Amino acid sequence: MIEINLLPENLRLSKAKKGIDFDAVVYFAKLALIVLVGLHVLLLFSVLFYKYRVSSLGREWSHISSKNADVIKLKKDVEGLEARLGITNKLAVEKSRWARRLNSLSLLLPKGIWFNRMRASDGILDITGSVISLKGEEVDSLHKFLQALKKDKFFYSGFKSMEIVSIVRSNVSGVEVIDFSIRGVLE
Repeated sequence: MIEINLLPENLRLSKAKKGIDFDAVVYFAKLALIVLVGLHVLLLFSVLFYKYRVSSLGREWSHISSKNADVIKLKKDVEGLEARLGITNKLAVEKSRWARRLNSLSLLLPKGIWFNRMRASDGILDITGSVISLKGEEVDSLHKFLQALKKDKFFYSGFKSMEIVSIVRSNVSGVEVIDFSIRGVLE
Protein backbone atom coordinates (compact mmCIF):
# COMPACT_ATOMS: atom_id res chain seq x y z
CA MET A 1 0.00 0.00 0.00
CA ILE A 2 1.13 3.34 -0.91
CA GLU A 3 0.67 6.29 1.35
CA ILE A 4 0.63 9.73 0.03
CA ASN A 5 0.92 12.71 2.36
CA LEU A 6 -0.78 15.64 0.80
CA LEU A 7 0.01 18.06 3.57
CA PRO A 8 2.41 20.83 2.84
CA GLU A 9 5.93 19.97 3.76
CA ASN A 10 6.19 22.24 6.75
CA LEU A 11 3.10 20.65 8.36
CA ARG A 12 4.09 17.11 7.69
CA LEU A 13 5.30 14.89 10.47
CA SER A 14 8.87 14.31 9.97
CA LYS A 15 10.56 11.12 10.63
CA ALA A 16 13.12 11.26 13.40
CA LYS A 17 16.39 12.09 11.91
CA LYS A 18 19.17 9.94 12.82
CA GLY A 19 22.48 11.66 13.62
CA ILE A 20 23.61 14.92 15.08
CA ASP A 21 21.79 18.19 14.77
CA PHE A 22 24.56 20.52 13.62
CA ASP A 23 22.56 23.65 14.28
CA ALA A 24 22.28 22.81 18.00
CA VAL A 25 25.98 21.98 18.20
CA VAL A 26 26.91 25.27 16.59
CA TYR A 27 24.52 27.13 18.92
CA PHE A 28 25.98 25.53 22.06
CA ALA A 29 29.55 26.04 20.81
CA LYS A 30 28.86 29.73 20.26
CA LEU A 31 27.27 29.96 23.72
CA ALA A 32 30.27 28.22 25.35
CA LEU A 33 32.67 30.51 23.48
CA ILE A 34 30.78 33.61 24.65
CA VAL A 35 30.80 32.33 28.26
CA LEU A 36 34.55 31.60 28.06
CA VAL A 37 35.28 35.03 26.59
CA GLY A 38 33.12 36.62 29.32
CA LEU A 39 34.97 34.68 32.03
CA HIS A 40 38.29 35.65 30.47
CA VAL A 41 37.32 39.34 30.43
CA LEU A 42 36.04 39.09 34.01
CA LEU A 43 39.28 37.44 35.17
CA LEU A 44 41.31 40.01 33.25
CA PHE A 45 39.54 42.87 35.01
CA SER A 46 39.89 41.21 38.42
CA VAL A 47 43.62 40.63 37.79
CA LEU A 48 44.05 44.26 36.74
CA PHE A 49 42.09 45.42 39.80
CA TYR A 50 44.20 43.33 42.20
CA LYS A 51 47.42 44.37 40.44
CA TYR A 52 46.44 48.02 40.93
CA ARG A 53 45.49 47.28 44.56
CA VAL A 54 48.86 45.59 45.20
CA SER A 55 50.76 48.53 43.72
CA SER A 56 48.74 51.03 45.79
CA LEU A 57 49.33 48.94 48.93
CA GLY A 58 53.05 48.87 48.07
CA ARG A 59 53.13 52.66 47.80
CA GLU A 60 51.18 52.94 51.05
CA TRP A 61 53.57 50.48 52.72
CA SER A 62 56.63 52.46 51.63
CA HIS A 63 55.01 55.66 52.91
CA ILE A 64 54.17 54.01 56.24
CA SER A 65 57.63 52.46 56.55
CA SER A 66 59.28 55.86 56.06
CA LYS A 67 56.98 57.31 58.71
CA ASN A 68 57.73 54.29 60.91
CA ALA A 69 61.45 55.02 60.61
CA ASP A 70 60.75 58.60 61.70
CA VAL A 71 58.65 57.35 64.61
CA ILE A 72 61.40 54.92 65.69
CA LYS A 73 63.95 57.74 65.55
CA LEU A 74 61.67 60.01 67.59
CA LYS A 75 61.04 57.21 70.06
CA LYS A 76 64.79 56.73 70.56
CA ASP A 77 65.21 60.49 71.00
CA VAL A 78 62.42 60.54 73.59
CA GLU A 79 63.96 57.58 75.43
CA GLY A 80 67.32 59.36 75.49
CA LEU A 81 65.72 62.54 76.79
CA GLU A 82 63.78 60.58 79.42
CA ALA A 83 67.01 58.92 80.54
CA ARG A 84 68.69 62.32 80.79
CA LEU A 85 65.70 63.69 82.67
CA GLY A 86 65.81 60.72 85.06
CA ILE A 87 69.50 61.29 85.73
CA THR A 88 68.91 65.01 86.21
CA ASN A 89 66.03 64.35 88.61
CA LYS A 90 68.12 61.82 90.51
CA LEU A 91 70.98 64.31 90.79
CA ALA A 92 68.59 67.02 91.93
CA VAL A 93 67.15 64.74 94.60
CA GLU A 94 70.63 63.70 95.73
CA LYS A 95 71.78 67.32 95.75
CA SER A 96 68.76 68.28 97.82
CA ARG A 97 69.34 65.34 100.16
CA TRP A 98 72.99 66.30 100.67
CA ALA A 99 72.07 69.93 101.20
CA ARG A 100 69.68 68.87 103.96
CA ARG A 101 72.31 66.54 105.44
CA LEU A 102 74.87 69.35 105.52
CA ASN A 103 72.28 71.56 107.17
CA SER A 104 71.68 68.84 109.79
CA LEU A 105 75.44 68.62 110.40
CA SER A 106 75.55 72.37 110.93
CA LEU A 107 72.57 72.39 113.28
CA LEU A 108 73.78 69.41 115.35
CA LEU A 109 77.38 70.66 115.63
CA PRO A 110 78.04 71.59 119.29
CA LYS A 111 80.39 74.33 120.44
CA GLY A 112 84.00 73.28 120.56
CA ILE A 113 83.83 70.97 117.50
CA TRP A 114 84.74 72.10 114.02
CA PHE A 115 85.34 70.34 110.74
CA ASN A 116 88.64 70.47 108.92
CA ARG A 117 87.58 68.43 105.90
CA MET A 118 84.57 66.54 104.52
CA ARG A 119 84.67 64.18 101.58
CA ALA A 120 82.00 61.94 100.06
CA SER A 121 83.05 59.44 97.42
CA ASP A 122 82.53 55.80 96.55
CA GLY A 123 79.70 55.47 99.05
CA ILE A 124 81.76 56.71 102.00
CA LEU A 125 81.47 60.00 103.90
CA ASP A 126 84.68 61.00 105.70
CA ILE A 127 84.58 63.87 108.19
CA THR A 128 87.78 65.04 109.84
CA GLY A 129 87.80 67.73 112.45
CA SER A 130 88.97 68.87 115.85
CA VAL A 131 87.45 69.09 119.34
CA ILE A 132 88.44 71.48 122.09
CA SER A 133 86.97 71.74 125.57
CA LEU A 134 88.23 73.64 128.59
CA LYS A 135 86.47 71.16 130.89
CA GLY A 136 88.26 68.08 129.50
CA GLU A 137 85.12 66.59 127.93
CA GLU A 138 86.41 66.40 124.37
CA VAL A 139 85.73 62.68 123.85
CA ASP A 140 82.27 62.84 125.48
CA SER A 141 81.39 65.84 123.34
CA LEU A 142 82.47 63.94 120.21
CA HIS A 143 80.44 60.83 121.18
CA LYS A 144 77.35 62.96 121.90
CA PHE A 145 77.73 64.59 118.48
CA LEU A 146 77.95 61.16 116.79
CA GLN A 147 74.88 59.91 118.70
CA ALA A 148 72.96 63.04 117.70
CA LEU A 149 73.83 62.34 114.04
CA LYS A 150 72.63 58.75 114.36
CA LYS A 151 69.37 59.85 116.03
CA ASP A 152 68.60 62.40 113.30
CA LYS A 153 66.38 60.22 111.08
CA PHE A 154 66.80 62.29 107.95
CA PHE A 155 70.57 62.57 108.22
CA TYR A 156 71.19 58.93 109.12
CA SER A 157 68.77 57.49 106.52
CA GLY A 158 70.83 56.02 103.71
CA PHE A 159 73.79 55.12 105.93
CA LYS A 160 74.74 51.55 106.82
CA SER A 161 77.01 52.65 109.62
CA MET A 162 78.72 55.69 111.06
CA GLU A 163 81.57 55.50 113.55
CA ILE A 164 84.65 57.25 114.85
CA VAL A 165 87.71 55.76 113.16
CA SER A 166 90.49 57.71 114.79
CA ILE A 167 91.14 60.03 117.70
CA VAL A 168 94.50 61.77 118.08
CA ARG A 169 95.23 63.93 121.13
CA SER A 170 97.55 66.89 120.88
CA ASN A 171 98.42 69.89 123.01
CA VAL A 172 98.30 73.33 121.42
CA SER A 173 99.46 76.25 123.65
CA GLY A 174 98.60 74.32 126.79
CA VAL A 175 95.08 73.39 125.59
CA GLU A 176 94.25 69.78 124.79
CA VAL A 177 92.90 69.35 121.24
CA ILE A 178 91.56 66.11 119.81
CA ASP A 179 91.72 65.53 116.06
CA PHE A 180 89.10 62.99 114.96
CA SER A 181 87.90 61.17 111.88
CA ILE A 182 84.33 59.92 111.44
CA ARG A 183 83.45 57.54 108.63
CA GLY A 184 79.93 56.87 107.41
CA VAL A 185 79.24 54.07 104.96
CA LEU A 186 76.34 54.77 102.60
CA GLU A 187 73.93 52.06 101.53
